[in-house]
Amino acid sequence: MLTLPDITTFCFVTSGLQRTFFSFADDCQAEIEQEKKLQAKLDEDIQLWEQKVEEQRKKMGGAETTGAVAQQTQKRMSVLEGRLDRVSVAYYLAV
Repeated sequence: MLTLPDITTFCFVTSGLQRTFFSFADDCQAEIEQEKKLQAKLDEDIQLWEQKVEEQRKKMGGAETTGAVAQQTQKRMSVLEGRLDRVSVAYYLAV
């Protein structure tokens, strides 16, 4: 059978464990709240950057337009290089 000092010790240890548990639970809850705030801030930042990317695409004329311009430029360079080759051959034959 438990004596009075044993019961007091048991109650003291149990209450200490409860305080430790509740303190740990409070710490976890505070960390969860902090992470939720951080996640909300990151979501706002992501939305802001997505808007900036969309605005930049509009300024550039869209991704398709940029590719089409590059393709047209490449074709024009090819045509001009062909003309230069033909003129160079004609020049060397004349010289």
